[in-house]
Amino acid sequence: MHTIDHSQRAHSRIGASSSKRWFNCPASVPLSKDVVKTTSKYAEEGTAAHELAEYCLENDLDAVHGLGLYFNEIAVTQEMTEAVQVYLDVVRERINDECDVLIEDQFHLGWIDEDLYGSNDCCIVDHSKGKITVIDYKHGAGVAVEAVENTQLLYYALGASNGFSNITQVDLIIVQPRCASPEGPVRIWNTDIERLEKFEKELKDAVNVVKDAEASKDVYSYAYAGDHCQFCPAAGFCEKLRSKNYEMAQSAFSEEVIDPPLPDTLSPEQISKVLRHAKLIENWIKSVREYAHTQAEAGLEIPNMKLVARKGNRKWTNEAQTVDDLSMLLDEKSLYTKKLISPAQAEKLLGKGSVDELVTVPDNGTQLVAETDKRPAVKAAIELFDL
Repeated sequence: MHTIDHSQRAHSRIGASSSKRWFNCPASVPLSKDVVKTTSKYAEEGTAAHELAEYCLENDLDAVHGLGLYFNEIAVTQEMTEAVQVYLDVVRERINDECDVLIEDQFHLGWIDEDLYGSNDCCIVDHSKGKITVIDYKHGAGVAVEAVENTQLLYYALGASNGFSNITQVDLIIVQPRCASPEGPVRIWNTDIERLEKFEKELKDAVNVVKDAEASKDVYSYAYAGDHCQFCPAAGFCEKLRSKNYEMAQSAFSEEVIDPPLPDTLSPEQISKVLRHAKLIENWIKSVREYAHTQAEAGLEIPNMKLVARKGNRKWTNEAQTVDDLSMLLDEKSLYTKKLISPAQAEKLLGKGSVDELVTVPDNGTQLVAETDKRPAVKAAIELFDL
């Protein structure tokens, strides 16, 4: 067990990681104030991955050296090392003798507001180029995070650049190896000090609005529903989000219909509206479910619902002891499974492009997405024939 402990870091209520939310919905800060903080296995794994990354950077190791170790009481897996190694490579290829490298560096934007503080994963100050690079590692596999105009990274860059007078360039980088994105696992936005100075004013204005919301008797006048609601602690009971979802449902379905209409009865415009807002509705339902579960665990009775124990899969109590015991009953071939390394792992060992002739990309069909998606559109099958 290692002493690196990210779970104990202080988190500002108007911190960088939640900035997208409170920039868009100032009311989310006061509404979330008394919500019991919960975690998940995904968040715990993310913390473990960050601790592994810090351990490797501090000790000049590759991620594979973490196998057999525990971080945040979670065993390092092969999958975790592969993801973290992508981040380590991105960091190391940007370091030279002219750089100051700040890992998990704590900062305080006290000249803007006393409540603005935090720590970033990695910041590299290259004095020879007058450039600051902020790199943020995302272990999550669910939602792709983009670097362009990312308020979290701009917030970090402000903290990291404090005290350096020769900065002219600002590079913001998201490393998210486990989440598929048209942009790939590494997303980079190159900007400049002028954009950072402009963001400083935007941040100050946003904080002032949050504090107005905290002081207001009508907090919902500062509430705005949107994609930023996805991870909001108050989403399960927010009146603004509930009203937004009800409004969308009413606009898509006629008031006379109790059950949702069949898809083939919807017009193209109704289909578009349902699909464009589906994520918001899904996230709201998920938030209600999570909030209800938290309240039930605290003793609140939810009508027609009950708490039950989750099902769990069996696991070895002590793997080393198990190997000793089973080795007397099974041969090595039966005791272990063997898995071929992935193309990405092979390229890591042999060099980029070394296995191109051995791999193929399967055709997984098509996916209907918003027109803002950067992938090129494919023609529908009916358009391929001249009828």
